[in-house]
Amino acid sequence: MESIHLTIDRQELLNSLKILSVVRRKRFTSVLPIWLSFDPTANVLRLSEDQGAVEAEIPAIGEWPPAGATIDLYTLKRILEESDHDKIELHALEDAILFFAGSWNVRLNLLAFGPESLSKSDSDAMASTQILDVSSLPLFRWAHENRRKR
Repeated sequence: MESIHLTIDRQELLNSLKILSVVRRKRFTSVLPIWLSFDPTANVLRLSEDQGAVEAEIPAIGEWPPAGATIDLYTLKRILEESDHDKIELHALEDAILFFAGSWNVRLNLLAFGPESLSKSDSDAMASTQILDVSSLPLFRWAHENRRKR
């Protein structure tokens, strides 16, 4: 059985992540969800954050789940900075993305959605600022749009 994966140029992905990570945000956060979606007709991987307002595209070859995957931008960026291989592979699993570069690999867990995924200190901070609206996350928007098409 072949896995669902994309082959990407490491430097192009790293450059895109650097650009996305400098966009001004209302408040600092240590985790920045980024949605990876693939357009197979154009062979382009789209990286979206901030409810899709900030987006980058890079060439990619392979297959990817139609719903995409949401992972932490900062963690992926650190992994890419440590790698010295030109080409990398991202393999989609049910609950994670596997990053392969040469002889080493890293598992990036998919981000959990909703208030139940927050730690105690995070939930206290969220209560004092705002309630997380899961319907605005890319995966939920995608599911809602595709439900209407049926």
